[in-house]
Amino acid sequence: VYTAGDNRNGQNFFWRLASNPEDLQSVQYEGRGRSYLRLRDNADWQGTITEIGLVFYDDGGSLSIGEMALMPDSLPSRLRQAFTEWGQMMPWRQKSSNWLPAGAHNALLPLPLFVSGWLIIALLLLKISRRKLAAGHSHATVVALCLLAWLVLDSRWLLNRSLNTNTTLAAYSLGSSDVLHYSGDKAVKQTAERAVGEGESAAPLLITADEDRLSFQMLRAKYHALPMPAYVHEGKRRALPRIISSMDLLVLKQPYRDPAAPVTRAAEWQEFLQSNGAIHRTAWESDSGFLLTPDREYIDRGLGESP
Repeated sequence: VYTAGDNRNGQNFFWRLASNPEDLQSVQYEGRGRSYLRLRDNADWQGTITEIGLVFYDDGGSLSIGEMALMPDSLPSRLRQAFTEWGQMMPWRQKSSNWLPAGAHNALLPLPLFVSGWLIIALLLLKISRRKLAAGHSHATVVALCLLAWLVLDSRWLLNRSLNTNTTLAAYSLGSSDVLHYSGDKAVKQTAERAVGEGESAAPLLITADEDRLSFQMLRAKYHALPMPAYVHEGKRRALPRIISSMDLLVLKQPYRDPAAPVTRAAEWQEFLQSNGAIHRTAWESDSGFLLTPDREYIDRGLGESP
């Protein structure tokens, strides 16, 4: 798949099966340029495929599709995939401050692994032929090979970091708290600020979501809620802390939900909380999320749990 443009959101490659035409199967990936997707590794890629396509998530940027093709799994195609993935410039993630890939995430043959293998083979060949070299020349060759391997990887990482830095500075001014142009951050900001403005609990705001995949959005909501303290719960709903009975609960909704999937409702969460001894009422509900606040009358009567 080849895509271009300044849209920074990821995308999904999807397909439909003749045996189950109502559901779409998909693989999510990110980055622009040429990408190879190993569909045979997906258990749902089987049977008769009746439709394929791409799903993009708008962030206001431009986007174009160059080509999309299906190829058999062969040695030439795998070699092309490996070389292509080494050159892919991947966008920053939350863990990018500590770790960067030298190419595509989950690459078929990661560049660091290839360079390490090349270095080991070169050192073994040097060891075999060291009798023909003087001791000083042998040591200098080992150092030179190790430095060359490191420079190749370090240059690759530095190139990716530099391109991402330039892209970031072009989109966001230094020292600003502008909303991000992706991941629905504008809606997350509006939802978090509304929760802070209309919340009723003096305790920290508890932020969670109806899907585990919204971990980035939950953390951004915590940021937008500042200076109000907030706690992010990224686990399952049944693992909510017991102190929830005295806290406002902000639940973010998945913005790119399958139209056929059931929509999360505040009433459903109210029933769940009540079954676990926490009585809440719905302060408000929107397409982006909803706020549940503790029932103060219930707590004041001494029937609810206290932190």
